[in-house]
Amino acid sequence: MTTIATLCYIIRDNKILLIKKKKGLGVGVWNGPGGTVGNEDISFAASRETYEEIKIVPAEIKKVGDLEFYFGQENEADWHIHVFVTDEFDGIEKETEVAVPSGLKLTEFPTVRCGQMMSSGCRS
Repeated sequence: MTTIATLCYIIRDNKILLIKKKKGLGVGVWNGPGGTVGNEDISFAASRETYEEIKIVPAEIKKVGDLEFYFGQENEADWHIHVFVTDEFDGIEKETEVAVPSGLKLTEFPTVRCGQMMSSGCRS
């Protein structure tokens, strides 16, 4: 069965807002806020997860792609991730029990070591 999830990348002033997970799937990995989709609209789930993880509410999110991860021999993806981006949000990002937020200059992004857990995640 495929797990449906979201990522929401917030890009503003030539910086991308990433989170470092403190618990759950992806501990210690830098990535965008996001998580699994419940019985809800996918874009709502992206906004909800972002708020739960760093206490900001993304506005005007735009879907920009999909990621699929296959970990076994099945023809069905183990994870299907809907990727969103925005440059608008309400609130000030805060550390929570789940994640630590950090803005990273887009020009510095390629110098971050990418993690092995997920191709979209990076470790510091």
